[in-house]
Amino acid sequence: MIYVGSAGNLQARWDLHRRKLRAGLHHNPHLQNAWKVYGESCFEFVVLQYVELGRLLDTEQLWIDRTGCTDRRIGFNIQPQATSGGSGIGQTWLGFRDPNGNPITIVNLSDFCRRNRLDFPSMHRLSKGESKLKSYKGWTHANSVRQRDYIKRHDGFIAPGGAHTRITNLTAFCRASGLCKVHMFELKSGKRLSHKGWTWKHDADQAFE
Repeated sequence: MIYVGSAGNLQARWDLHRRKLRAGLHHNPHLQNAWKVYGESCFEFVVLQYVELGRLLDTEQLWIDRTGCTDRRIGFNIQPQATSGGSGIGQTWLGFRDPNGNPITIVNLSDFCRRNRLDFPSMHRLSKGESKLKSYKGWTHANSVRQRDYIKRHDGFIAPGGAHTRITNLTAFCRASGLCKVHMFELKSGKRLSHKGWTWKHDADQAFE
């Protein structure tokens, strides 16, 4: 069983862990319980990698992902997100876009999700691009499979003036044109007849060429 962490001062961090564990006050209940059951002699402190201070969190995250230490069968880590030596300062997350399409840099994703009433696991999956999740409450990430939607062509939309319009990347088009993406998809599925003058050509024989 393992517990992955990082620190600028390794000796001070290890001393702090031991003081908390010996006093029964460690913030990680799984690690604390194992310490109580098996005893201090069953634990050892091992340095996995030395890196520059600026790469500390990113490297910790790599080891968390690599070892799977949040799996209770493997390790004691609770959060899949790296934090700075237990201080609560999370890593910097790049690649997110808010529901309006604006690029957002997030520091401490778990705290950000809590403050904005977002689900951390969903946002984390978006950032990893390892699931079928394309977006979450309008939020997207550069790694999410949502990028595949940009390849899709929507050939049945008819503009307010009557012109057949081919749209690639419907989300960006709607954002730039002041349209509701949900309503546009409802046009395509037949749940809505029009949206701000836009319609959808459902006759397959007259599809856009």
